[in-house]
Amino acid sequence: MGGLAEGKEGFPYVLAALYSGFGPYPELGLVFNAVLMALVPAIVSAASRRLGYPQSARVAAWGMVLLPPLVYWTSLLAREASASFLLSLMLLALALLHQGRTLPAISVAWSSAAAMMFVRPQVGALALAGIVIAALFMGRGGEGTVGRALSLAAPSVVLLPLGFLRGPELNPTNAGSLREGLGEGANTATGVSGDGFDTTFGALVRSLRDLPRATLGPLPWEWSITYWQLVMDVMSWAVVLGFAFIALRRAKDRRVLLSLLIPSAFILLATSAIMGNWGIVVRMRLQALPFLIVIAAVGFQM
Repeated sequence: MGGLAEGKEGFPYVLAALYSGFGPYPELGLVFNAVLMALVPAIVSAASRRLGYPQSARVAAWGMVLLPPLVYWTSLLAREASASFLLSLMLLALALLHQGRTLPAISVAWSSAAAMMFVRPQVGALALAGIVIAALFMGRGGEGTVGRALSLAAPSVVLLPLGFLRGPELNPTNAGSLREGLGEGANTATGVSGDGFDTTFGALVRSLRDLPRATLGPLPWEWSITYWQLVMDVMSWAVVLGFAFIALRRAKDRRVLLSLLIPSAFILLATSAIMGNWGIVVRMRLQALPFLIVIAAVGFQM
């Protein structure tokens, strides 16, 4: 088990435990991923109900089941299933907090964020920060909102720095070179450069500038039938974003829906920071789907 990238050793250690107990069969890892992804639709559905959208809960669950990017990428022997499962738990924590169930919310948020430090630490740290901000925005003006959000934020004091230390791709001194390294020689290189990543402010500016392309790309003129997975992802992503736009445009009370956009945006910002090739982009940004699918399900019902 030597040579594992720091911050990404969680899933390999799980596989090692399975292989030690039952033998070196890759199918065990696939079963493990399948079990995690089978739980995600139920978690997203439960979160949707607790956020006040019971009529959209079934749509959100089926969206998580049927979206081709999730079916494809999480069926591989990779970390996508683990990350999606843990981020859906963070969504559930936000929903529990919305109901005023502070202790369960804190327990779920802390444990899932801590586990993300061994799967995708930079995404876990940013998602936790996004959930804390979303909790403040969602309960704005409500009694005890600030206290509950601050309780949820307590682990951020440790987990946010840990996420950046264990996720060097968000370190501005490394992110620029990582961007270029991921694109160098890749058939699906995005063509972005690492210029301007020598400071934290510069890295943020460049990531924000490339955020639309990281969210919507590859664009039609960049499509290739050879990489059908990317085209499939873009088309599915367009459907989700389209229904999410409908929900945000037509909903009478947009506060909860807008709150869900905050952790989604933070996750997409992490995607933009290292978008060296489109394979990385589509695998990273699907982690925002547990949050966005709830918004899209509301739009689908309108």
